Amino acid sequence: MLREVGIWEKFEAEGGLNFQVDKGGKNLSQGEKQLVCLTRALLSGNKFVLMDEATANIDGNTEALI
Repeated sequence: MLREVGIWEKFEAEGGLNFQVDKGGKNLSQGEKQLVCLTRALLSGNKFVLMDEATANIDGNTEALI
């Protein structure tokens, strides 16, 4: 699922699924945090995912992915 949302490269470079997220996600950019949240929503099998200003404060590449 991390590949589908476009964030696997970040995790792969930092230890794969053993990647440690710092408290508050301090070692992730705002866009990366958004992609992690999107991944969690998709993995939980929800039929709907509501996103309020999902692309606020993120770079253009991440916005295109979302």
